[in-house]
Amino acid sequence: MTILSNTFGVDTQTQCKSYTWIDGNTYTTNNNSAIFILTNSMGCDSIVTLDLTIINEPTFEIITDQNWCETDSAKQVTINNSGVPPFQFSIMKNQEIIENCSTMNFSENVSINDFGIYYIIDYQDNICDTDTIGKFNLIFRPSPFADFTTFPQETDLNNPNIFFRNLSTPNSFASWDFGDGFSAENLNFDTHYSYNDTGVYLVTLNLENQYGCINSTTKEVTIYPAFDIFIPSAFSPNNDNLNDIFKPTLYGVVDFNMIITNRWGELIYQTDDKYKGWNGSLANNTEKYMTANYTYRIDVTDYFGKKHFYIGNVLLVH
Repeated sequence: MTILSNTFGVDTQTQCKSYTWIDGNTYTTNNNSAIFILTNSMGCDSIVTLDLTIINEPTFEIITDQNWCETDSAKQVTINNSGVPPFQFSIMKNQEIIENCSTMNFSENVSINDFGIYYIIDYQDNICDTDTIGKFNLIFRPSPFADFTTFPQETDLNNPNIFFRNLSTPNSFASWDFGDGFSAENLNFDTHYSYNDTGVYLVTLNLENQYGCINSTTKEVTIYPAFDIFIPSAFSPNNDNLNDIFKPTLYGVVDFNMIITNRWGELIYQTDDKYKGWNGSLANNTEKYMTANYTYRIDVTDYFGKKHFYIGNVLLVH
C-alpha cells in the first residue's frame, strides 16, 4: 500500500495595481498569506500559497516656468519620473502626437520649440501604465522693448558727460554697461555718465521684465581728444636735438596744413602731415635759412569738422 502526501507550492506574482488570483479574489495590495487548494492528478491536495507584490502605477511631475519669451527658440521642460525604468510617454499638442519619448532617467529634459498647451499621455514604466494625463501651458510673453538715445553721441574730453534717455518698456529691471568697464543696475530711467578717456565706447542697455524675458540694445558713444594747439615762437635748427624743428603741438586734430613764407611773402615750406615740421632748411635741404622772423599759417580741422586757422611769426635762431 502506497501512501501519497499532499504537495505544496508558491505562486509568486508581481503585478500592476491589482491582481485576480485563482481563488477568484482581486488583490490590490501585497499578499503572502492567501492559500488555494487544488486536487492533483494523484487525488491529493496541492496547496498553493500566493506571494503577491503589487506595483503602484508610475507617476510623473512636470517642471517648467510656463513663460515663453518672444525671443525664445526652444524651452526645456523637465519630466521627473517615479517608477521602474525605462519610462515611456508621448507629448501631444492640438490633438497630435509631436514626440514619443523613452528614457532610463528619473529626470528627463525635453525640448519644446513653440508656445501653447501640451499634454503628457500614454505614460508607463517597465511594469505599469497610468491613465494620468499631464498638462503644461507655455504662455507667450513679449520681450521688453529696449531703446535709448545719447546726447551728445560724439564729444570730447572737455565735455565728457553723456545724457542717456531711456525709451524702453517701463517697469523692467534695467542694467547699463557703459563700455569702459563700469556698469549700473536697476536704472530704468534717464541717467548721465561721464567718461575719463578718449575712445569709441559700446553702451549696452539690458532689460528683464516680470516674466524673465530679456532684451538689449547697444549704441556707440565717441569721446575725442579735447582740441588744443600750441605754437612755439622760436626754434634753433642747430642739430643739438633741442628745439630743432618748428612744429605745433596738436590735440584733437584730424586735418592739418602749414605753410611758411619769408618776409616777401614767398612760400618756402609747406606740409599737410601734422607729425612733420620745418627744420629751417631750403627745399633741397642743402643749406639753412638765415636768422630771421618767418610767417606761418596753420589751418586745422577738429573732430567735429570745425575749422581753425592761425597766422603768426616764428623766429629762426642759429
